[in-house]
Amino acid sequence: MAMDFFAAQDCARRNTTKLFVLFGVAILLILAFTDLVLFYGLGLHTLLADSSGDMSADAGGWTLEFLFWINLAVLLLILGGTAYKISALSGGGDAVAHMLDGQPIFYDDPDPACRRLLNVVDEMALAAGVPAPQVYLLPEAGINAFAAGFEPSDTVVGVTAGALEHLNREQLQGVIAHEFSHILSGDMRLNVRMAGVLHGIMLLGLIGRGLSHSDNQESWEVRRPSIRSSLVGLGLMIAGYFGCLCGRLIKAAICRQREYLADAAAVQFTRNPGGIGGALLQIGASGKGGQLRHRNIEQMSHAFFCNTEEHLFFSRLLAAHPPLASRIKRLLPDWDGVFPQAASAGPEETAASGQGGGGVRSGAGPAAEAAMLSASFLSAGQLAAARALKKSFPKLLHQASRNPYSAHALIFFLLLDECHEIRAKQLACLKDAADQSVHAELERLVQSGVYAREEHKVALAELALPRLRGLSARQARIFLDNVQALIRADGKVSLFEWCLGKMVIQYLHTMLPEYRPPKSRLHELAAVGEAAAVVFSACAHLSADQEKKAATLFQAACAETGLSGQQLLPASALGLAVVDRAVDALASLAPKEQARLLAGCMRCLGDDFETAGKPRQWEMLRGLCAALGIPVPLIPQSGAAPPA
Repeated sequence: MAMDFFAAQDCARRNTTKLFVLFGVAILLILAFTDLVLFYGLGLHTLLADSSGDMSADAGGWTLEFLFWINLAVLLLILGGTAYKISALSGGGDAVAHMLDGQPIFYDDPDPACRRLLNVVDEMALAAGVPAPQVYLLPEAGINAFAAGFEPSDTVVGVTAGALEHLNREQLQGVIAHEFSHILSGDMRLNVRMAGVLHGIMLLGLIGRGLSHSDNQESWEVRRPSIRSSLVGLGLMIAGYFGCLCGRLIKAAICRQREYLADAAAVQFTRNPGGIGGALLQIGASGKGGQLRHRNIEQMSHAFFCNTEEHLFFSRLLAAHPPLASRIKRLLPDWDGVFPQAASAGPEETAASGQGGGGVRSGAGPAAEAAMLSASFLSAGQLAAARALKKSFPKLLHQASRNPYSAHALIFFLLLDECHEIRAKQLACLKDAADQSVHAELERLVQSGVYAREEHKVALAELALPRLRGLSARQARIFLDNVQALIRADGKVSLFEWCLGKMVIQYLHTMLPEYRPPKSRLHELAAVGEAAAVVFSACAHLSADQEKKAATLFQAACAETGLSGQQLLPASALGLAVVDRAVDALASLAPKEQARLLAGCMRCLGDDFETAGKPRQWEMLRGLCAALGIPVPLIPQSGAAPPA
């Protein structure tokens, strides 16, 4: 059964609520446990047993007031530690990768295994319709991987050195597909918040450990306060370890089912259970499995592909991931329970390993139905289409998408006008405004005479935009100003220019607060029915030459979404400025309502959306999804054969 990522995103939001409810319960339990330890450990119970009931007389300062201040200090410590860690990780996936000592890898890396990994990630990103994440290599011998970030535009994927060494391309593709399912499901924001919660809880134990090792003093009168502080520290340390137990229970309560869903999604993407299943078998066969040794692993263990430490006896019940054998059995029902001998994968991309599961096509239904389904999940067809599209890129432009300077230049290059006079004006503008190195790269692309086909432009932008990672707010604003200047150079905005502008803003909004999407969420599409009608009308006119056919498509979209009382708007009233305002009005829709909106757009785009040489429909859909923050997979061409 196909995985619906809009429903999965709703589930991730419910899990976030569940996380903070469990966090609140854990805090109450920790405070109660701390009181209990201090109450008996420091002899406060004897004060309550005093018949006089006078808690302040000669109590040596150990009163209920002391417990109040201890509780307040513990509460502030947990909340402060949580807020600090979430703030520290607010830089997106890069902050998580750096916390784990990950090193970014690029296409000029001399290691062919690293380049193979980048190719796999790029193919998955193109198929999923999300910016290709930055890839990090973790210096760990265990076989593992993770995805982290607040949203797709700041995502990173980390893979251990052990995974590169032991997994072939097919198995690596299965692991990356698993991580991409977390990206599309909205799990990453939950992962970062969970890391903050766990840090706040564990911080109590670390502080307690420090206090419990107070230095001895020379005299008893001086030592007595030290002993008391040591007892307090011991109590806090015990409470902290109790908090760690609560943290593990929280992870187990939230994470396990997500891993089963991600495994199923990986098979759905690749149509190859042997890929991810083989990766899990390699983990079981390896002496180190998925174990990782970094000091910060515990805080992010829930974000990894498999368990990061060996779990014995009852501790398996507290693991963030299901048992390895259980996951394998679900993927490979005929598995006999015996792990194969550990193997090392060669870095070469042979024909057999290079195809992975992408050559197997999913079942084809009516074009409109296939398009609607593609909006909510990935399929092997999309992955195969992404691989074929990537192979058809002009080599020079594909190479330009791979490093920061040339990626900047590539975005500018895609916006250059075909009219020589306007192009000269654009280049002159950039010569003064853009970085000299970027301008030099742009000149090199222009002078090469290479041409970007219409069907390549959006996909090349998808690959190039992640290279903008690391821009300061000032640099991001300058880049956006340059993009907008290129778009305005001819006094009009094409559909592709509108689409690319939306994609750039989608990627840069984390650096530019004024472009961040609204946080409010509407519950009904009908509340913004007029805006939806504008978008449906634009899509219908884009797909139909005749008014009658456009009206038919529009009514089909309204029926699909349950939108009533709206009429098809004439094409003359649908300039891109009007569509842009309507799209902005739809930006606050909740995921399920976004799914309904997108299904309506698919109905309007009709059968023509799947035919070759129709990039305008794709540009319309991609621009809309960029504005709404929706990943939109590639749509396989109708009747196209899978790549050989």
